[in-house]
Amino acid sequence: MLPSLIQSHNNITNPNLIRVGQLLKIPTSAESSSAQQAPAAPAPAPEPTTYRVQSGDTLWGIARRFGVSSAALAELNGIGNSNLIRVGQLLKIPS
Repeated sequence: MLPSLIQSHNNITNPNLIRVGQLLKIPTSAESSSAQQAPAAPAPAPEPTTYRVQSGDTLWGIARRFGVSSAALAELNGIGNSNLIRVGQLLKIPS
């Protein structure tokens, strides 16, 4: 497929200025009718689970509550010392 054909099919004036996530129409030889189906948009990524540290929490206890290893929880959150978590700290929970 020629890049200029894609460019003209999408009314792109500058092919160096396309955006991540931009939906492009790809012309095919079967496009003789005016009705075109747009490809399905990808499903949005699920929001990561987070947890706000409460007084008395431990990294091990939080990991156990969510069914993950404390090592994975520490690694995902850049925690070098599992004894140093702060009340109010927002932790990402591995899936």
